[in-house]
Amino acid sequence: MRLGPPITSRANARVKELRASLNGKANKPGDLLGLEGEHLIHEANLAGYNFETIYLREGTTLPRKLVTVRTQNWAVLSSDVFDSAVTTQTPQGIAATWVITELAPRIKMGRDALVLEQIQDPGNLGTLMRSAEAFGFARVMVTPGTVSQWNPKVVRSGAGSVLRTPVVRAPIEEIAAQLKAEGIRIFAAVPHFTGNADRAAPHGVLTGRISNAKAPPGNRYNLPDGGGYAASISYDADFLRPCAILIGNEGAGLSPSALALADEQVQIPGGGSESLNAAIAGSILMYEAMRQTTLRVWARKQGLRP
Repeated sequence: MRLGPPITSRANARVKELRASLNGKANKPGDLLGLEGEHLIHEANLAGYNFETIYLREGTTLPRKLVTVRTQNWAVLSSDVFDSAVTTQTPQGIAATWVITELAPRIKMGRDALVLEQIQDPGNLGTLMRSAEAFGFARVMVTPGTVSQWNPKVVRSGAGSVLRTPVVRAPIEEIAAQLKAEGIRIFAAVPHFTGNADRAAPHGVLTGRISNAKAPPGNRYNLPDGGGYAASISYDADFLRPCAILIGNEGAGLSPSALALADEQVQIPGGGSESLNAAIAGSILMYEAMRQTTLRVWARKQGLRP
């Protein structure tokens, strides 16, 4: 592949286009979004996207895994011009622009949803979207005021998940109504329980360890010794049915309206749950939902559960 001489002017139209695509203003289908670095461009390429333009810093060799990238436009920029156009402190020497497209729902991955109210930090949103994809949560639903999923910092911290995960943006009342209409139970993550006690997990924690004999019938394992007091897990928060995990703003937490719409409140045990930020708390809860489902499948295969 033969490329032309490097662009040396920061006022060049291509350079201005790259700089504008990375300014954080792209937020809807049709907008031009900038992607920086080999990994993100590779993820977008694997997802089947065509790029508007691929930009290389002078002296950069196209990575082998990107030889199949789909674009009709290439541009080489001098080192100082490239570094002035991108936003990372240590640029990798490759960037691309991509026209945002509407993402189709990942119906085959199940009905579980992650619901975010007023998440402000781009790093938190990117991490939560990455965890949602990893732990099989099919949808990410956010309220107005939540940082755009197309913010460059969200795209980077999400390690490409934003390119594959559809995001629904709507008021919390509309989100809750849609989920309840589908029979999905909403769990609100809280540092302290509020309101009616029966809206919180029975033992005040995410999970509790009790004897098999005392576990509710639906949670017991059919152990060869007849049950006895062999320790097993009884889930205070039952994520086995389709569920939605509701995470609130980093500083203010969930609004009274969101708490009122939740079916249950759930707290992460450990005594220091208030020190967990939104991304960590949400990731723990989504992992727990996946763990419960995986354990149930294993128990059924072993003949320990119906």
